[in-house]
Parts: sequence; structure tokens; C-alpha cells
Amino acid sequence: MKASKPDVQASEHFMFVKADKKLVKVSFEDIVYIEGLKDYVIIRLEQDRVITLQTMKSLEEKLPSNLFRRIHRSYIVNIQKIQALDGSMIEVTLKNQTKLLPIGKNYRDDVLEIIQQNKI
Repeated sequence: MKASKPDVQASEHFMFVKADKKLVKVSFEDIVYIEGLKDYVIIRLEQDRVITLQTMKSLEEKLPSNLFRRIHRSYIVNIQKIQALDGSMIEVTLKNQTKLLPIGKNYRDDVLEIIQQNKI
């Protein structure tokens, strides 16, 4: 049995993701958040989106942990793109619109720690 190749290849500043039968270059700084839908992952960019067939866990392992944080079973957010924290929701801006992402109770302490570290 042949081992399957990973659907993501990452470097320091970008990764290549298999989407639409090709490898698409995705810059980490362009990612606002990542949303998991069963076996698919939607990478939401500032102006676009990329849909790839893989699990959130496999993608999370390839992302730099200093830039991205899992905030919910179905969401990973770019820490730099967080605009506000409102109760159990994180606010990000996507195409000049505010998008609210839920914070899962299992991830809440980790999210609050990140906010505290960067609070003035």
C-alpha cells in the first residue's frame, strides 16, 4: 500500500494547498481565518477563499503556532486579524465586513491568554 502525500506543503511565510486539482500558494498573512466543514477546509483570505479536502487537525499542524490559534472545533484564526473580543465571540474583518467567530469553551482559556499577552 502506497503512503498518501500530504495535501499541504508549508514554508515560513506561505503554504501550497491542493485545491481545484492544482497546488495553490496561500500566504499566511493573507489568511483571516480557516473554517472546517466535515472533510473540507475553507481558507478565508482577505479577498478570496480556497477550499481543500483535508482535516482541520492536519492543517493546524502545518500552520505556524505564533500566527494562528484554534478557537473552536471548526475555526482557526490568524491572531493578527483579530479586531475585538466580545464575550464568547472573536471579531475579524473580511471584505470590509465584520465577521463574528465563536470561541469554543475548550479553547477559551487559550484565547484569553493570547489576548492578555498582547494587551497594553
